[in-house]
This record gives sequence, structure tokens and C-alpha cells, in this order.
Amino acid sequence: MAGGLAEGIKTSTAARRLSGMRRFFRFLLRERLISEDPTLRIDSPRLPRRLPDSLTEVEVDALLAEPDPSLPIEQRDKAMLEILYGCGLRVSELTGLRVDQVNLRQGVIRVMGKGDKERLVPLGEEAIDWLLQYMKEGRPELLKGRACDALFPGNRAAAMTRQTFWYRVRHYAVRTGIRKHLSPHTLRHALRNPPS
Repeated sequence: MAGGLAEGIKTSTAARRLSGMRRFFRFLLRERLISEDPTLRIDSPRLPRRLPDSLTEVEVDALLAEPDPSLPIEQRDKAMLEILYGCGLRVSELTGLRVDQVNLRQGVIRVMGKGDKERLVPLGEEAIDWLLQYMKEGRPELLKGRACDALFPGNRAAAMTRQTFWYRVRHYAVRTGIRKHLSPHTLRHALRNPPS
């Protein structure tokens, strides 16, 4: 079996074919029909990194401005987007925030990151304003008297899931006419570093 890839085959196609061959030879080894796996001598092709779509400054502004703050659920989403924009949190950090992690007097939030490392993240003025409004108006309206320590509760008075947040983000993207593929990394990067 040749060690190189055939000319004219896409890297992704070659990677898929090699993966299939490896599964086949592993099966032959398990059945003791061969004594050695010849695919172990073949290097996996390097797949090019797919660059995510980036958002323009106009698209970032449109996305941030889209939620209607007169609706409690959209007031919550507006506060979340402003915090994501102002603080550059991971989506899991944002959706996992509790009320006791917010100190509006000092203008900071305590965030539990990867490896349970805690860090203090300063809030921008815009984020503080929207968070104050949301905590005073939208959050009590969403909870309807139910107890919940999650800063951004979903419909069941529990912390919103990452999947729900992404559904909401895509909802606003469609409303603003953004047709690009948005991933958590793309949005976080775009909101932290809007193009100039």
C-alpha cells in the first residue's frame, strides 16, 4: 500500500477513506485474519482549518440592537449580549452565571472558568445599565415569583442552557438579516474584537 495520497483527491475525501480503511483493518485484526495493520504506517492527511464567518461592525451593532427591551425575554437576551460583548465570556460561563456572582456596585462579575478557576471580570457601563434594568424589570417578570439563583433563567426558572442561548442568538441573526453561520467561537471573537 502506498504511503502517499493519490493525486487529485481532496484532503477531506482522503481522510474519510483512510478512516474507513483503518476500521476495516482493525476488524481484520480482531478476527485474526491478518497479523498487522498496514494503515498504521500511513500518516493522516492534515485537514485545513475552516475559517469561521466573521461579523462586520454593522452586523455586530445590529445584533446587539435587535432584542426588544419592552419584552422580558428579550430584555434578558439584550443583557446577555451586552455582557458577552463587554466581557468576552464563554457562552457556558454566561449561561451559568448566578445572581450572587454579580456585584453591580463594584461593576464586576465573578466568573468560574475552565478548571474551576475564578476570575473577576469588569462590566462596561452599557452592560451594567442593561443588567440593572433586566434585574429590576425583566427577571422578576420571567420568574413570576419562583425562586431561582440563575442570573439568566429560562422558561422553567432554571439556568438557561447553551443550546437555548444559541437558538436565541440565531433567532436575532435571522431577524437582522444575518445569514452567516454563527458559532460560539465566532460570536465571542466578533463581539470582543469588532472590526474597525
